[in-house]
Amino acid sequence: MSTWQCIAPIVHYVGLNRYSLPLDLGNRVMLTSLLDWLTDGDALDLLNQSKRDKIRNFSDLALSVHYDASNVNEPDPSWRGIGPRSVQESAHELLIFTNLSLWLSQPSPLSIDAIFHFDQSKDATNLRHVVSFSPVRPHPKDFDSRLSTKICGEHHA
Repeated sequence: MSTWQCIAPIVHYVGLNRYSLPLDLGNRVMLTSLLDWLTDGDALDLLNQSKRDKIRNFSDLALSVHYDASNVNEPDPSWRGIGPRSVQESAHELLIFTNLSLWLSQPSPLSIDAIFHFDQSKDATNLRHVVSFSPVRPHPKDFDSRLSTKICGEHHA
């Protein structure tokens, strides 16, 4: 079994630089600086040109979660729902729900639109899965909103 990492770059967002990163958002999800090896490697080549450019040029933060798995589609032992579910699906869902929770607590431009799964940290060649989707879009009146320490929490990793 090895440690996998699920990473969701946050694009077009400024305002959290003053926090000490990584910031523990709870339930194993961390707000981190975007990892250089992700943007410098071939992992972004699986996205369309627009998303690659956004991540390379306008992203310096990411949501991240680590999890243990032996392979792709490793069953999630904590899953109690109907039918099987992988630990990768659970990690993916954690990042989607974290993004939505942050947006519900303070509508802002903070958003993710791609999630990467790597079977080892710090190596973009170990990309095992990537999903691209439409991001949450803020209302124009919320475009300049920023998260506060009350929303993000004050506990640092």
